[in-house]
Amino acid sequence: MKRTISLIVALLIAAAIIPVFAVTSEAADAFPFRDVAKTRWSRDVISYAWNKEYMDGVGTNTFDPTGTMTRAMAVTVLYRIDGSPAVTGRTKFTDVPVGKWYSDAITWAYTFGIVNGVTAARFAPDQFVTREQLVSILFRYAAYRGDDVTPRGSLDDFRDRGKVSNFAVYSFMWAVGEGLVNGITADTLAPKGNATREQFAAILFRFDTLGSDDVIRVINDKIYKLTFEDEFDEDELDTAKWEFLPDGARTWDDDMVTVEDGRLKLSAGKEGDRLVSGGVRTLGRFEQCRGYFEASMKLQSAPGFWGAFWMYGGNMENDTPVVEGAIDGCEIDVVESFDAVGKKINHAIHWDGYVESHKSVNINRSVPAYYDGFHTFAVEWTDTEYTFYVDGKYSWMATKPGPCEVPLYLLFTTEIGTWAGELDESLLPDGIEVEYVRAYQLAE
Repeated sequence: MKRTISLIVALLIAAAIIPVFAVTSEAADAFPFRDVAKTRWSRDVISYAWNKEYMDGVGTNTFDPTGTMTRAMAVTVLYRIDGSPAVTGRTKFTDVPVGKWYSDAITWAYTFGIVNGVTAARFAPDQFVTREQLVSILFRYAAYRGDDVTPRGSLDDFRDRGKVSNFAVYSFMWAVGEGLVNGITADTLAPKGNATREQFAAILFRFDTLGSDDVIRVINDKIYKLTFEDEFDEDELDTAKWEFLPDGARTWDDDMVTVEDGRLKLSAGKEGDRLVSGGVRTLGRFEQCRGYFEASMKLQSAPGFWGAFWMYGGNMENDTPVVEGAIDGCEIDVVESFDAVGKKINHAIHWDGYVESHKSVNINRSVPAYYDGFHTFAVEWTDTEYTFYVDGKYSWMATKPGPCEVPLYLLFTTEIGTWAGELDESLLPDGIEVEYVRAYQLAE
């Protein structure tokens, strides 16, 4: 991938003194933890855990991301991932009495050989868990659930490899080989260091997704999985994903669409005396109802035409709508670069056809920087609203059309028309470029 999708999403853990793990089924809609800024690297980690209802914070609105893990906490996380199975009996550990919040978890883990004690009789549930202990626990849990735990990694690049205890060498080799552990720095493992909640969460997410074909991403504190992607790495348009818009309809012409240098290029120009432009769509190949849709685009420099990333489908072709509102179909204009002189973009939603019943809402944004280089334009379409983003930052939200309940397909187009100002044919050909497009849907 030309731009790495962040996969650092993981599990949250509980308080160091009074552990709080469970998130109720009536969890608040808004992200609750005030001590985790949106810009903090672990924000997605905590959002993932909170959404999955693996764990909660240490108290009201508090997570304490740099807090230190205990051995009991680490085991309890895995126990919950495994579905919190019923246990019988108890362990031999004298410091794990019946009825504690961690008793069943440690009993389960000990029964299946996932954990050992610090001595024959002590588990030390409140002792901070070191990174090598944590990796070893994960290694044994992976073996318990039937994963291939053949150590394929090497510790040769880590200058503190000699500090790894004998019991953890193979575990670290496995973890490094699987990409679970990257080191505290490029060349240090810090095996004896205590694992913080953030570090533990990052390792656990990678562990939790081992072998999964799904690409998971946390967006706006919700868990999404990738459903469609094109990075335009081939030398021509991938017709398994796209079709050209029909020649002769409006100004579409296949020659105005090219794929080169890792980019989809859509131009406006002339073919003889005819003004032409390019367009592609995923009709019959990919359609989706709701989700997060984004594209990295470079907008045109010439006036007189516009580029667009949009979505379309349902009952929009009918002159008379079957039902009012967007429920049976709409057009979502993620971005339209309609004013290259004023450096303006447009976000819009259209519904109830395009004739007498047509309705729409829109907003124009004048930001000169959007016409300089590549920028990411996106929309998050939920069952209540449509929220637009540029470079990950909020741009506009609409609720008025109501929920669209039908899948829409994706389009990229350049279009010539008076809306985009006076056309200077001497500046043609010109157009937009698309570096990638991705679609996500809420993960179950």
